[in-house]
Amino acid sequence: MDNSSSWATPVPVGCALTVGGVVLLAAAALSGSDPAGLVIMGVAGLLLIALGASSLLIRPRLSATRESLTIRTVTGRRTHPREAIARIRVVSYPRFGRRVPNLEIDIVDGTESDGDERLVILGRWELGAAPADVAEALADLGHDVTDSKDLRYRTGDPEDS
Repeated sequence: MDNSSSWATPVPVGCALTVGGVVLLAAAALSGSDPAGLVIMGVAGLLLIALGASSLLIRPRLSATRESLTIRTVTGRRTHPREAIARIRVVSYPRFGRRVPNLEIDIVDGTESDGDERLVILGRWELGAAPADVAEALADLGHDVTDSKDLRYRTGDPEDS
């Protein structure tokens, strides 16, 4: 069994976003007679390039070994020992009319009274894999993964929560 695993947005997706952004910028440059179209396509092209570049540069998004989890963000890489991981679970949130699973990681660095608490939520986009599969791989590495939770719309009925 492998002693480490890592997850990130697939490289072809990042490349496609970057190429799409360049195409939009070129289209914006060719639409010189339409100022509104130039601005809209230019901004959309820049955003696509930024999203593609971030998905290509922030790799891997999540790395795991038997002893720790490493989460990479725009500001850098943070490694958390197993003792700092309070909970790992897959939570399904309602989004745009369907259930979207996310990997939720609760991190407590230091003591609970003065420690730094962080909640990291990673979806399929950041992981490049189904969050349930990532949770299973983390469990295989020995991390404590709790049961998944399906969050429903709140109705006020205590039985629904």
